[in-house]
Amino acid sequence: MQQFKYKISIVDKKQNVVIADDDGGEYGTITRSVLRNCDRRNTYQFTGTDGGTVVIGMKKRRFRDLNVASYIVQSDNYEFKLKERPGTNLLYFKVEGKFDNKLIILDEDWSGNLEVYFHGSHVMTVIEDPVTGEAQINLGEKFTEKSFPFIIGVLMFFMFKAYKRENWHIERAL
Repeated sequence: MQQFKYKISIVDKKQNVVIADDDGGEYGTITRSVLRNCDRRNTYQFTGTDGGTVVIGMKKRRFRDLNVASYIVQSDNYEFKLKERPGTNLLYFKVEGKFDNKLIILDEDWSGNLEVYFHGSHVMTVIEDPVTGEAQINLGEKFTEKSFPFIIGVLMFFMFKAYKRENWHIERAL
């Protein structure tokens, strides 16, 4: 099982969040972004080392869907939606969507960690240390750090923190 972490990087006087392994190898950068019909404070972009980008944004909410958040995922090849499951979202974080005709599920486990599943297979778990605030990403065995479900999970951790209404020191860097 591979392990990654979020770390702050300063390049050209601009702070970014970098996904890195324990040896310091970098796999991508997360920055704030803009996406049509999405909230500016909750839109993030992942740029991989190969130059590919994935953007996730929380749709602006109207009065009728105030309690259920929707997210837009956009890349060079795909655009699809993820949505909180009504009812369960009052108790814990659970987001679902179809990507490539396969179900992707992001939910909170009983320990408060973010779990990501794609087509029934475990993609990753994001574990946050409550004392230091550092987050560790444990990648499942069937997926790589360049897989689309992994990138979605990395970005959705920011949405998970927004759902919990918790300020995160990494997010403040952006």
